[in-house]
Amino acid sequence: MPQSKISRCLDSITSVHDVGQLSLLEDCVKSIDSFELKDFECRAIFGLFERFPEDDAYGVFFALLHKLEASQNYEEELIASVEKMPNEFNLEMIARMIRGGIVTYQSVNLNSLIEQAASNLTAPESSRQYAQDSLVSLGASRSDTHLS
Repeated sequence: MPQSKISRCLDSITSVHDVGQLSLLEDCVKSIDSFELKDFECRAIFGLFERFPEDDAYGVFFALLHKLEASQNYEEELIASVEKMPNEFNLEMIARMIRGGIVTYQSVNLNSLIEQAASNLTAPESSRQYAQDSLVSLGASRSDTHLS
């Protein structure tokens, strides 16, 4: 599937429980080359997480998370996604960055980003709780490592 079709495919998903759409999503994910993900395709993946903040598409979202993490330069879109609609997947990616020693991306403090997500009243309760749990598990994961 050409790269231009990936974002259209992801944007077309309206249900992660419909068998036909789930099959389409799985085919789309299999066609993604992490090393060639474009910004607009990263946005489409994060958009999927945002549209279904309390779902994992029977594990397919985990595959997308891994594809994003294997790509380069997704961090800006990740931060925008957390600010727009925190969810388990974008919050986990931020937590992984922090655990890896990156606590600041450009001028954004990643611990503060999770704190904001924990109090974001537009996010589902499960996402706010995930953010709170992440803060507890990260504890004092403070570091001077910055990524810009």
